[in-house]
Amino acid sequence: MTELILMQLLVCAVQYFIATSENIRKIFVVTLLFNVFNLLCYYLNDDMATVYSYLVICTRSVIYIYRDKIKKHKWHFAVPVLAIIVQTAVGFTAIKSLWQLLPIIAPCYVNYYLWFYENTQKLRIGNIVNNGLWGIYNFATGLWIIGVVRVVTVTMNALSYKKHKNQA
Repeated sequence: MTELILMQLLVCAVQYFIATSENIRKIFVVTLLFNVFNLLCYYLNDDMATVYSYLVICTRSVIYIYRDKIKKHKWHFAVPVLAIIVQTAVGFTAIKSLWQLLPIIAPCYVNYYLWFYENTQKLRIGNIVNNGLWGIYNFATGLWIIGVVRVVTVTMNALSYKKHKNQA
């Protein structure tokens, strides 16, 4: 139980950096670390369906770090499409409850918005939707610390969006 609490606290620390950063490249790099910590949380919580999803999410995070280089090719749109297909297929291999649809839906949405949104304001909107879905799932599965942080992250992104609304 101590390990699970520690992992949730690490997720919280990294989530704060992601929510407050203005540099898209740094967001992608730190998101990889965030996703690895989440994978460990779900593993410690014995939620293997979400662990499998996070294996795909971590792979996607590595690829998305190089998004700007890949987007120079005309076939670049295939990357998020392939990620959505793999995410959906992997997600359904171990699903045990309807709640586990959220860890399938949220990453599919993230595959889209991280690839096509080009500024931090649009990323904030995506983060509001994504963290809202994950927050619901975290509360439903008993990961209260991460759930609360997801609510805080949604609030921070909403306030930051409002503060920078002229940049959209």
